[in-house]
Amino acid sequence: MPIEYEGQITEDIFTKSHRLAMLSKKLLFTSLFPILVSLVLIIKRPHWSIGDIIITLAIAIPLTGSILYVLQNYFWRRIYRRSPYLKERLSGAITEEAFSVKSSSGMSNLPWNHFVKTKIGKNIVLLYKSPVLVNILPREFFQTDDQWQEALAIIQKKIPTK
Repeated sequence: MPIEYEGQITEDIFTKSHRLAMLSKKLLFTSLFPILVSLVLIIKRPHWSIGDIIITLAIAIPLTGSILYVLQNYFWRRIYRRSPYLKERLSGAITEEAFSVKSSSGMSNLPWNHFVKTKIGKNIVLLYKSPVLVNILPREFFQTDDQWQEALAIIQKKIPTK
């Protein structure tokens, strides 16, 4: 029996999906960039003590994370606002055989083996057809928690999680 869903990707859902998609990359960048900057400073200033290095890292890591967070949110919201197709109403169904989606732009019925990976967040699932093509499936699209849980069970069974 198909599990039906319907809804519209909002700006909030769009930014949440990008946070989930970028989580591991953002953490890596947030940690590595300040460390690399600190190493360059240490090489240029060999007289620095361990205290100077710790203070530099203590300032650089949160600062880099904050700047990255603000810039990413700005660009994600900008993309959403400039993309009319993202605001279209979507509907579809999830079955043991396939994932279907319908909008005013078209209709698709994809067998599960067409997806390469999935990322699952608290109230959102990203279904990847390639490293950059993704279907966003938020909890809000389902009428009940039981439908959401059933959809998650099928997705987790059919697509590798990464």
